[in-house]
Amino acid sequence: MLVVESLLLALTMILSLVSRHLLNTFPARSTHRQRVYLGQEMNEGEGWENYTHNYGPEKSAPYLIHQTVKSFESPLPAKLPIVNGPDAPGVRKLGESCSEIERAEIRSFAVMFKHIVDHIPVLSATKHKGEMGRLAVVGGSKEYTGAPYFSGISALHCGADLVHIICADAAAPVIKSYSPDLIVHPDLDNNLPEAQKWIDKTGAVVFGPGLGLSGNLENTKKLISHCRTSNKPIVIDADGLSIVTHEPEIVKGYKNVILTPNVVEFSRLYTALLGHNPSESDNATELLAKTLDGVTIVRKGPKDLISNGETTIFCGEEGSPRRCGGQGDLLSGTMVTFFHWFNQALIVNGNLPFPPTIGAALAACALTRRCSKLAFAKYGRSMVTVNMIPEIQFAFQQLFKK
Repeated sequence: MLVVESLLLALTMILSLVSRHLLNTFPARSTHRQRVYLGQEMNEGEGWENYTHNYGPEKSAPYLIHQTVKSFESPLPAKLPIVNGPDAPGVRKLGESCSEIERAEIRSFAVMFKHIVDHIPVLSATKHKGEMGRLAVVGGSKEYTGAPYFSGISALHCGADLVHIICADAAAPVIKSYSPDLIVHPDLDNNLPEAQKWIDKTGAVVFGPGLGLSGNLENTKKLISHCRTSNKPIVIDADGLSIVTHEPEIVKGYKNVILTPNVVEFSRLYTALLGHNPSESDNATELLAKTLDGVTIVRKGPKDLISNGETTIFCGEEGSPRRCGGQGDLLSGTMVTFFHWFNQALIVNGNLPFPPTIGAALAACALTRRCSKLAFAKYGRSMVTVNMIPEIQFAFQQLFKK
């Protein structure tokens, strides 16, 4: 028995030495484009020793990157196990070797995700109310009051300080009754100047949750245009997307907007702009983003696909099989929070190592999926979106360590 244990120990040491040799053998330089799956553990650090230690067959592969890579001097491994990859060009299965181009892609994403985590602001006793986010949700109608509530309360649980809900008059008393933490303004129907006044006090805005397809679409269009004139970050979801489908010029070329269509909404938008139904490939999302001149699109689905026409990322963080209503509202609320944080970082620093829209979308998609997974583990098929809200704090800590 001792002899066997000694042999196993010796074999382990030899494999470790071989791995370290490989880590220092293959530098990569590339400006090509490829697709590679990544594991979420990449945010633990940039070193490849850390990556190969934390990533293996037991890990999921939640992120896919497709972007132009510049030059990298860091040593990269000759072989890297990639798990759970789909049948897409350039994706390697478990045990297959990656090319130098693909290893450079993985490295570029590792750095990108670390920067995303680094630019999430930390809590501090020196901050004043509103500094972590004064946001707005434009939506809510007589029929739909839950959606703006979920979006607004999710932003607060994510870390925003204040959230204003600008809604139809008939929706205001109901939304107010859901939570005293939300500031509710019944001005969307017939008091546009008042709505604009409150929007001007915010750092970012969500348009669409619970808006409905009649009544306030025209006023909502005016508020979207108002935000664009001041270069305010905006997220457009749900019924707000019908505005873009019929009048794409309202956002075309605006780099400070994120659209979050589901499968049906994406198909409508794509067909309206390109004249035919979309394919299932990531190229369709990239093409639509390019057609809108750099608008960032989050194509929600089994794996969320994010593209601004230049950088395209899959977020395949494990979620749950439940498809209860309201999860998209949780996504929009957390996304606008991240968007505000990254936009403020851009203003302060002058530049960011990642596009704020891409960073906000990826962070929110991963967070929402983790919340769904945690809530489903407790409630199973009885899980509803209200069960996901308390999980935001735990999912946030697990993913971002803050």
